This record gives sequence, structure tokens and C-alpha cells, in this order.
Amino acid sequence: MGIEPLPNNMSMNLQSGAVIQDGAIASGKNGGKGMGLIIAVFFLLLIASPLLMMGAVMPFLWAPGSLSGPGAGGASGPPDGPVPAYVPAEIQYHPMVSAYPALVAWLAKRNSALADDQHLAAIEAAGQRWNVDPLLLLAITGQEQSFVPRRGNWQAVERNPWNVFGSWQRWSGGFDASASWAANTVARLSKGCPSDTSVIKWVNGFDASGIRSNPGWGYAGDPNWWCGVSKFYNQLQQVAKGGG
Repeated sequence: MGIEPLPNNMSMNLQSGAVIQDGAIASGKNGGKGMGLIIAVFFLLLIASPLLMMGAVMPFLWAPGSLSGPGAGGASGPPDGPVPAYVPAEIQYHPMVSAYPALVAWLAKRNSALADDQHLAAIEAAGQRWNVDPLLLLAITGQEQSFVPRRGNWQAVERNPWNVFGSWQRWSGGFDASASWAANTVARLSKGCPSDTSVIKWVNGFDASGIRSNPGWGYAGDPNWWCGVSKFYNQLQQVAKGGG
């Protein structure tokens, strides 16, 4: 096979007696531009890779986590650490034991898998452990999973209705552990709440313009998450008082 003539913008410097192998590519102005582009892309990827990795990893670093670290069972068990004293009074722990019958009846009307004393007691224990109102924890299950109605994959959802560590599909450490991680997360994210801001909105993690404002990141990726939680929280408070 013969060698095709070089384009006008390409040149070839050959020493006497040099042989061009069949299939060889002659270099010239276009070849130099191509090599320059490859080098530029390489260095761009080299610089951008750490940033891309941070973008992928940071949300998990700031995802629901312990105040001081996992317990002896790791992330498969409940979190460990001191009871936080900084939780705002608005959402601090209040016993709800006396309201169990009313809450069970209210949840049963929604065909909720949580409509029994055992589930409510687990929520109560988690709230007491981390100084968070158990009614707020229950309200979060309403926003996250509609209080786990008995349909579809409800048995799997029931193991993590707070969607800690991403979602019930990613992590299923069990209802009790999930409740404890959720309470721990709410307590952690409540720290430093401005006096003129709703604590639940602060826990959500966004300001009025939809920008992340909580140094601890935030519970949910939806800036309006706090609206649904607040609605359910108010309803459950009325139920607990006997007016629901």
C-alpha cells in the first residue's frame, strides 16, 4: 500500500534512508494540536478528580452520624456518646407514655406498622437517650415513610423508617437502632440553632434561599422537609393532649 500525500499544513522531516512503516501516522501541526489537547485533558482530570471525589463523599461524611462515634456494634448498632445538653427546649425530651393509647389508635387508622406499644417504647427510649422529643421522632417517620403503612415492602421499611444513612434500602440495622441514630442526628443538628429560626427548619439544614446553612449539614436534601415534619409534629402533639 502506498503512502498518501501529506496535507498542506503537515510536514515530514526524514533522514536519508529512513523508512516509514505501513500504517504509521505522520506528525505535523494537527498532530501537535491533538497531543496538546490530550495533555490538557489529562491535567484537567488530574486537578478535578479530588474535587469530584469530595463531591461524592462529603454528603456521606455529613450524613446522619453519631455525636462521638458508633457504639460497640459499629453502625449496625446504636450510636454512643454523652447525652447532649445543648438541644433547644423546643424539641427536648418529654415522656409520651401516657399518650400511647391515643397514638396507637391514631396510627392504626393509617394502617401503620408502628401502631403498637413496642414501637412507641423504642421511640421513647431513643428520645430519652438523646434528649429529643419522641413525638418529633415519630413525626419524622411520617414525613419520611408516611408512618410505614402495611403495604409493599413495609417490613423492610419498618427496619429504618427514618432513612438514616441514606435510606431504608441502603441501611437496615433494625427499628431500635434506627430510632437511636435518628434521635442522635436530630440532637446533633439542633446544635447552634439561631433564636429566630425554627429548630426543625435548622435541623433540615437550609436557609430561606435554599442554601445549606447548618454547619452539621442537615437531615434531608429537600429544603421543604421541615414543613412536613412540623405539620405531623403539631398533629401528634394534639393527639397526645387528647385533641387528635
